[in-house]
Amino acid sequence: MSIIRRGIFLVALPLVLVVLWWLATRHDTSFYWPSPHRVWDAFVQTWTPAEIRHDVLPSVVRFVLGFLLATVVGIGLGVAIGCYRGLREAMEPVLEFLRAVPPPVMIPVIILFAGIGDGMKVLVIFFGCLWPVLLNTVEGVRA
Repeated sequence: MSIIRRGIFLVALPLVLVVLWWLATRHDTSFYWPSPHRVWDAFVQTWTPAEIRHDVLPSVVRFVLGFLLATVVGIGLGVAIGCYRGLREAMEPVLEFLRAVPPPVMIPVIILFAGIGDGMKVLVIFFGCLWPVLLNTVEGVRA
C-alpha cells in the first residue's frame, strides 16, 4: 500500500467515525451518549490554564517526584543487592514476597502510616514504581 493511501486512511477513518458519531447523536440529549459538540464544550471548559495549573500540574509534580525517588532508591538498592551475594541471599525472601504483592494493596497501609495528603500520594507512586525498578536492577546486575 502506498504512503499516500495509508495517509488517506489515517485521516479518513477518524473523520468518518466522528461524522457517524455526530449523525447518531445530533438529536439526542442523553447524558450517556453526548454529541461531539457537547464533548468539545466540556473539553474547553475543563482544560483552561487555571484548571491545568490547579489540577494537572500538582499531579504531574507528584508523579515525577515519586518516580524519581523510586528510580534512585530502586537502582541504588538493586545494584547493592545484585553485587553482594550475602545481601542478595538475605534480601531474597523479602523481595520474592514483595514481588507477589500488587502495589494497590499497599495503598491502605500507606494511608495508615502517612495519612491523607500529598506525601501519601507520592509514597503510593514511589511504591508502585519501586518494585519493577528494584527487581529489574537486581536481575540486571546479577546477570
